[in-house]
Amino acid sequence: RLRAQQAQSAPLAHAAPSDEQGSARRLRAQKHNPKLPPAPHAAPAQHDGQHNRVAVPPIGAAAIAAVGLAMFVETRRLRARHQAHATDGRVFLHVTFEVKPSNEAAFFAAFRPLLAASTQEPGCNKYQMTKQMDGSAPHTYVLFEEWASAQALSAHELLPHFTTYVPQLATAAKITVSKTVTVDVAAKPVAL
Repeated sequence: RLRAQQAQSAPLAHAAPSDEQGSARRLRAQKHNPKLPPAPHAAPAQHDGQHNRVAVPPIGAAAIAAVGLAMFVETRRLRARHQAHATDGRVFLHVTFEVKPSNEAAFFAAFRPLLAASTQEPGCNKYQMTKQMDGSAPHTYVLFEEWASAQALSAHELLPHFTTYVPQLATAAKITVSKTVTVDVAAKPVAL
């Protein structure tokens, strides 16, 4: 066994690795023979908890400070963004249309002009129609609306395209509306 260790360590003790493969070879040899001295160019070795020596790249104080500063700045940016959105007064609508199969053409004939006019309104941030992909409700559509404020939504509901086309949609589909607003959960508990 002593000869095997000497044979294994003899070539490595005299020849410094010249590439990554040589460094890896030396690290493997050090794993099996911890008495081998580390290569002169290698980073200080540490144990990985299983008595194996692993190379650890040196990290300078400046690099650690830079990472810490970047994390601090990003945390502040995300906090400010959340606070701005949490108190901005936006209103969200989740409108479900269960369209009767025989009325699908009439439904879209009324929805297209409503969509075109609504997206042009100044307070409209989002007006997007979606459909379930799993096929469980083939004639059910969901409209996601985002309005800048409750006043913008109220103004939308008084405009001619709304008062003209929404009654037509109601004859072609069963409509369910869910209205939500942003809540600043950091300020106070939400009463449900």
